[in-house]
Amino acid sequence: MDPFLCLKHTYQVDDGLAKLILEKGKVKSVKKGSFLYYQDEWSDFIAMPISGIFGIFPTSNNSHFTFYNLITPGIIVNEVQYLLEGGSHTDVKAITDSMVIILPFFVVKQLIELAPDFLLMLSKSLAKKQRFSHTLFHLRAEKDAYLKVTGALKAISDVTEDGHIPLNIIALASLLSMSRNVVGKEIKRLIALGVITKKLLGYRLNSSVP
Repeated sequence: MDPFLCLKHTYQVDDGLAKLILEKGKVKSVKKGSFLYYQDEWSDFIAMPISGIFGIFPTSNNSHFTFYNLITPGIIVNEVQYLLEGGSHTDVKAITDSMVIILPFFVVKQLIELAPDFLLMLSKSLAKKQRFSHTLFHLRAEKDAYLKVTGALKAISDVTEDGHIPLNIIALASLLSMSRNVVGKEIKRLIALGVITKKLLGYRLNSSVP
């Protein structure tokens, strides 16, 4: 998508703020397999994805190099480090060829001072992540496998672009601390019911979960 249109429609900012972001930021292509951030490394910029998919991977994780492909346009990366300081909490890797808008921290500060709506945009991104984290916390305590899997699919589709669920069975199982076989069984059931459709990378939610 055109960066200006992505800012307007996906990040939901007005024309003036979209132009200001593009004037002060830098549009950067990120090749599939390239890292945008490394865990515990200090990076003095935030990134606003405008196309593609990024995966996150905490290197202390015991999930055998499972990337959680949860970052799509609309989810800002590294704003927590801007607000609270400190290094990145996870590696961030491009799962597909992607594009981002890079905004150095000093530019972020300028934008907050020039346009209060920029801070609102940062807050919305943080709120999406917080809601997803809370939902995941509750789902991990859920005993029913069907409710657990469908709840996760719904939560992911709520935060990603166009309702895309760009995770495979291995990543879903790891995210929910479940058996891969159990997750696979529920995914097959949902495909048969027409609730989700298998895509090249993950799934898409077609309807409300029955």
